[in-house]
Amino acid sequence: MKVVIDALIVVAALSLIAGIISHWQMTPLCYGLQARSFLGFSAVCLLFAISLGVRALARK
Repeated sequence: MKVVIDALIVVAALSLIAGIISHWQMTPLCYGLQARSFLGFSAVCLLFAISLGVRALARK
């Protein structure tokens, strides 16, 4: 479970960086995705990581 949580946090961080770069450039980064798409995906990944972490704590 910890591996999945760590992977979600890493993916969220990479998506956040891509969103910030896309916002600074004022152009879509890849496949026409806007900065808001990257930032939203990063928020979803962090929410999943938090919920899995809480679930892991509740099981103990």
